[in-house]
Amino acid sequence: MNSRQVKLKPKTYNSSPSQINPVVLLTVIFLFIVLLLHHGNYTYDFLDPLRDFEINKPLQKFSVGGFLFLSGFKLVKSKLSVPASDFWVNRFSRVYLPYLFAVIIFSFVVYPIGNNSNFPSIPNFLIHILCLQALLPNFFQPNYTTIWFVSILFCCYAFFLSTRRLLVRIFDFCLVLSLTIISIYWLRLLVLRWGIAIFRGDFEIYLLFFALGMLYAQTEYFFKKTKIKVLLLIATVSVLNSILYYNFIALSWNILPWEIITIIGTSIPLYLVGFKIAPRLSCNHKILTLMNLVAYSSFCTFLFHRPIWTMLRWIWYQKSLPQAAFIVILGIPLILFISYWLQTLYDRIRSRLSNFRQVI
Repeated sequence: MNSRQVKLKPKTYNSSPSQINPVVLLTVIFLFIVLLLHHGNYTYDFLDPLRDFEINKPLQKFSVGGFLFLSGFKLVKSKLSVPASDFWVNRFSRVYLPYLFAVIIFSFVVYPIGNNSNFPSIPNFLIHILCLQALLPNFFQPNYTTIWFVSILFCCYAFFLSTRRLLVRIFDFCLVLSLTIISIYWLRLLVLRWGIAIFRGDFEIYLLFFALGMLYAQTEYFFKKTKIKVLLLIATVSVLNSILYYNFIALSWNILPWEIITIIGTSIPLYLVGFKIAPRLSCNHKILTLMNLVAYSSFCTFLFHRPIWTMLRWIWYQKSLPQAAFIVILGIPLILFISYWLQTLYDRIRSRLSNFRQVI
């Protein structure tokens, strides 16, 4: 097929014209939570009254962990038998190249704002180019905000390739997962004795989110029998435990096992509720189309919302209610539009390059 005849369309997840797909629904929810958490860096923080209760921490884990959960879920559904070399080529083209562009943009637009107008050093820039910032956090200078997520994502890809064959033996998979998390935890403590910090403090939690997404994809048939009320009960109990944890145990979040129990115990049941109720919902075709477009451009939105907001703040720096409307009410649709444009442009380029290789 001639590349000029290619008409690229955003990926659609729905089999029914009126049915909401759970992956799309959860992706949109996670994305808007991230935007909600980050808007306060550029205008009035509408979450400020809740931040004293550390609400941003569980919301961050719920949303970013949710992206990793969905990533593990989708990879098991689509890449379980793909050769490792083909898998890495696919991930490089789909994920790394947009990320590389984001690192360059962050270096000149976002990083100086939060670091006393200092640009990242060459070593720090290279750490991020190589996606090592999750393994060597703040090694030369502070990590770039937000896009550290991609470093964890590539570590999760390595875990996926190492353990995907074990999914047919659930016990073996869980055993390897447990040993991996324990090893990371103790290795961090061991190396810290020499004054070297390795692995982000929440690295294990995010790896667990990804692994549980893999596990859910393999055992989805079992959870389809679980009632929504049971899942909500589990989530509610975990939320109550979290409240006790905040108020009486460790507001500093230094007890990792308890953090894992409360965050995972709250988030995973809510994800499963989303998977169960979404197919039962239906809505207007235009809304479904919009949700699909937002989900389609979600990765670019995640990568580039901070640079776009930073440039908008350059235009209107002084905080006020009109400036808040400019940043939030105008800014979020603009972020979504630019992200969609970037994603379609990039996919079009990938498609043409693929056709060119086939011709050769």
